[in-house]
Amino acid sequence: MSETAVASTATRTRSARTAGAAVALRTATHSAHRAVESLPLMRALMSNDIDPSTYTDVLRRQWRIHAGWEQANADWLRAQAWSYRPRAPALRADLDWLQAGTPEGAPMPAPRVDDDASGWGMLYVVEGSALGGQVIARHLRRTRPELAGALRHFGAATPAGQEWPRFQALLERHLRDATALARAIDGARALFAHFHHHLAGARA
Repeated sequence: MSETAVASTATRTRSARTAGAAVALRTATHSAHRAVESLPLMRALMSNDIDPSTYTDVLRRQWRIHAGWEQANADWLRAQAWSYRPRAPALRADLDWLQAGTPEGAPMPAPRVDDDASGWGMLYVVEGSALGGQVIARHLRRTRPELAGALRHFGAATPAGQEWPRFQALLERHLRDATALARAIDGARALFAHFHHHLAGARA
């Protein structure tokens, strides 16, 4: 991203910065987030009749996305104060429970963290999705109880409860100025776009 573009984004986000980094990120990525939620596969998760084949397809795609991102940014994730919980092992365990075998295809090449600010923006996307995962898990337990054994990923607790406020505090610490916040927004949008691309494609 050019210096001019960074400065422009920083100006647009300066007023939002006073409301907190997490709020600014949520506001700036609202349309990208909604685009992912509106995909047919993601809507299917909140239907009352998702079939095991479709659910398996969702988990396989999620595994390829998360495994690729975690591999690409493993060093950065280990260096942070936040104790990141890898998603790929839980997704693999869910697929094993469904007797789906090895996830089809290799981990997807993923956006790499360019700097700490962009990394925290990407982390906001991943950790924020855990909150939505709780909603999905509750819905599936109620409407599709036969899938309850394959909810390790969506039903994981982190960062619910006290963990989410702690994560928000870390965002505030790392995104202290408008330029850092602009870089975080770029990172978050890049990861939302990555999710959208790989969840929207035809089944392999």
